[in-house]
Amino acid sequence: EALGGTVDVTQATANDVSGQGRAFRVATAPVGRGPHAVALVQVWGPLQSVRWTLARVQNLLVSSMLALLILNAWLMGMALRRAFRPVDALVADIHRITERNLSVRVPVPDTKDEIRSLAETFNAMLDRLDQGFQFQTRLFQDLSHQLKTPLAILTGTLETALIKGRTAGEYRDILESNLDDVARMTQLIETLLLLARLDSKQVILQLTPWDLEEFCRRWVEDFSLLLESKDLKAVWVSAGRIPVVIDPARIGQAILNLVENAVKYSPPAAAITFEFYRQGAYGGLRLINQGPPLTPGSEEKIFQRFFREAEGSPGFGLGLSIARAAVELHGGTLRTFSPPVGGAGFQLELPLHWEVSPYRDPDRR
Repeated sequence: EALGGTVDVTQATANDVSGQGRAFRVATAPVGRGPHAVALVQVWGPLQSVRWTLARVQNLLVSSMLALLILNAWLMGMALRRAFRPVDALVADIHRITERNLSVRVPVPDTKDEIRSLAETFNAMLDRLDQGFQFQTRLFQDLSHQLKTPLAILTGTLETALIKGRTAGEYRDILESNLDDVARMTQLIETLLLLARLDSKQVILQLTPWDLEEFCRRWVEDFSLLLESKDLKAVWVSAGRIPVVIDPARIGQAILNLVENAVKYSPPAAAITFEFYRQGAYGGLRLINQGPPLTPGSEEKIFQRFFREAEGSPGFGLGLSIARAAVELHGGTLRTFSPPVGGAGFQLELPLHWEVSPYRDPDRR
């Protein structure tokens, strides 16, 4: 350094006493007195131990890396198995559900993760499937129950007609009677299909804004012959504007069924009261007839299919069921109550919609 020189470091190979070549690191530096170097100093250091150390470190790093990869894979597998264990249990529960036990629901874990959301979603789907299956089952049972008797009568009539020869007039009477039975069965099937669609929420509503009182007045006026057949009088109790959004055909059918029921049980020359009201977010109609009061315990039964208060009553016993299904499809309710003045009462409620216009063209159906 005093001479301004540098230290050169190189690698060299030399044979040891056994004649085997070994690698060395050689450092060379000039030394001397004055401005000129008079000698060179070399230091030889063996590289074999360094290479061995580096090789051992490399092997250790590679082994550690492999061990860490294996450990990570094992831990990931354990985590995945634990994470998918609820999914496997959910799949096993789903496999046990068939069309015969749609009422079974998969357990919902007490967690706040995707598995809970999946279980709740699947249970909601099962609710819809179960409801649809029950609708179909009930429809088939109702059809088989109600068609059994008229089909038996129709078959017996035709078999009797074929036993012996009859006059043209007798055959005509038999055919007309059979046509009446066929028409009655057709009407029953159409009514049940409508009720099934209403129950299953498969009816597409054609919603329009109306004032409930104005709509009811127009609808009752269109079927005023029902009241005139028994010299009945309609009494209207107004409550101001009651804006609702309804499907006129469905709510009109519900009101018509209620009016038909009131006419059926009202004595001649009596009054049918149409009392309107607003209460909270709902507006409604109380329809009161002066007929016999409802039998205790029948307040809900009269909305069941084919229920009739008295044996031999006309109709199928489906009118009130259709009325309730139509009202509930609009987010409303239909129930009975006992008027303080006697008779029987029905209360129909629908959600209010103040933002709409009062009502549409009353001639539109």
